[in-house]
Amino acid sequence: HRHNDHIGGLSAIKKVFNVDKQLIGGGQCLKGQHWQWDGVKFEILFPDKNHLNQVNNSSCVLKITANNFSVLLPGDIEHAAEAELVKQYGSMLHVDILISPHHGSKTSSSRSFIKAVHPKLVVISSGYKNRFHFPAKLTLKTYQYFDAEVLNTAGTGYVFIRDLSRGII
Repeated sequence: HRHNDHIGGLSAIKKVFNVDKQLIGGGQCLKGQHWQWDGVKFEILFPDKNHLNQVNNSSCVLKITANNFSVLLPGDIEHAAEAELVKQYGSMLHVDILISPHHGSKTSSSRSFIKAVHPKLVVISSGYKNRFHFPAKLTLKTYQYFDAEVLNTAGTGYVFIRDLSRGII
């Protein structure tokens, strides 16, 4: 969505790369959009037309699948959007890697959502000593409850994943 912590680097990317198309929450991405590229499947799961102007809950939720490996990028969605996704997709939300919704805030990563997604690995994108104190302790406990390994960029820096199926991170 259009918050600076998600779109702030777009102009720099456009200076280096030729960007033909972009999908930004709030109208450019909608549930049902999908494409394949080089054998990789991309699916927009959310938002639908009823959730276009709800700030964080207008975030694009993208599922990426390659072979038997999948990643879910939920942007800044919060509990209400998570509940919609669980209602619509249930266990089809299951992925290997989850990029933590809303940077691990206390308004995201509900137990029902994490149960449905059931990730092996959760990557939290947050800044060191950020003003919001992300990730929330309750959110970390939720990930631990479901036995997900957690990496936080505030402590690790960038995360490079080569082959989770073989345990190589």
